[in-house]
Amino acid sequence: MKLFFAADVHGSEICWKKFVNAGEFYGVDVLILGGDMTGKAIVPIVDQGKGRYKVTLLEQDKYLNGNDDAFAIDEVIHQSKVVENIEGKLIFLDDHHEMGSTGWSNPTPWHTPREESEEKLNERLESIISQVKDIPNAVFNPHAPLYGSGLDDAPELMKDLLSFSSGIVFFSAFVT
Repeated sequence: MKLFFAADVHGSEICWKKFVNAGEFYGVDVLILGGDMTGKAIVPIVDQGKGRYKVTLLEQDKYLNGNDDAFAIDEVIHQSKVVENIEGKLIFLDDHHEMGSTGWSNPTPWHTPREESEEKLNERLESIISQVKDIPNAVFNPHAPLYGSGLDDAPELMKDLLSFSSGIVFFSAFVT
């Protein structure tokens, strides 16, 4: 079985088209998108206090309290005939491979909609993993990078969420 995995297309039509065409191009059996399908842009975020933020994008002011995949996208995906939302589910990729998925992450500086404490995230993962019948052949699809994988290295973001220090931060998601 050949899989093609991508994540964080953030509303890019070009990235989405590349993703959906990857199956045929690479000759894979299954395409997996590991979260953050919806748009994201780098724009100034101004703290308005009390958990509200103001952004100005394309000359329009917006007020928000998070970004990335809002829960409203779930219903849109549910109505699709070609895309399936497998959040929190265990599915069979073929007769021998199960896959468990979650788009949730541990807390980030952006306070996005699908964040939760390490403890709650661990409970979410345990509920998926406990259903797996054949661990050696299982595929796990978490959105946040696994601690120590090399994918969890990132520049340290400063409190203004706009500048970076020279240090490296290691995300601690999925440590059990």
